[in-house]
Amino acid sequence: MQEDFFIYYSYPYKGFFEEKAEKFFEFDEQGLARGISNFLKFYEASFIFSGIDYKGVREYIKSLSPLGFEEALKKLSLKKLKEFSVKETLSPIAENYGLVFLLRSFGIEAFPPPSLINGNFGVESFEKKIGIGVMLKYKSWVVIKKLSYEEVEDYFVAGAVSSILDSLALKFYELLDFEKPKKKRKSLSNFRSSLSTLNLKNMKLNDYFELFKSFIENGFSPYATLEMLSKEYKNLKPKRR
Repeated sequence: MQEDFFIYYSYPYKGFFEEKAEKFFEFDEQGLARGISNFLKFYEASFIFSGIDYKGVREYIKSLSPLGFEEALKKLSLKKLKEFSVKETLSPIAENYGLVFLLRSFGIEAFPPPSLINGNFGVESFEKKIGIGVMLKYKSWVVIKKLSYEEVEDYFVAGAVSSILDSLALKFYELLDFEKPKKKRKSLSNFRSSLSTLNLKNMKLNDYFELFKSFIENGFSPYATLEMLSKEYKNLKPKRR
């Protein structure tokens, strides 16, 4: 029987990503989650290379940041964020990036760092490639998603990251024994209310899950999903579940 493994690799692209490749093996479920967390940290790339005016989003959020987190979140306007979508089809991506960058402006990442996750695993260096990718086998779960940078357009990079996160993000929390959140209709008001109940300082693993849950259960996402990207880029087709 083939051993279970998780392999991820990345290579710099226009100032993003790092040159790294690792293989995780002989892991328990928490150990696998720790391996996956090494790729989840690239979530911002799904926004940066999507085609939105991400710099405009950043400047708008920076103009709100002096108000403090709670007041900035209260003042944040989805209508204003849509102005940075460049194309109407990309407006959900601009909206979600505004929420994500506001959190990042106050030192809050969308996913937990590997250091917060315990577990048993072996890890070794893997062959570096000029691109990004993930290869995973765990019991009946198999993921193979790769992108070479050769003659690639930015939105393909966004699409590759989105596709990988679509496969890994929910399962990541399931591996850590958190219940799958239920996607609901978009509500910025409810999102604001849910964040007001969270511990966003010195965050623990449970706090990161509650943040993730707040995104999903209020109709948002901490990364640009492949479904969002496919509204503009018809050759990027999300897998039907």
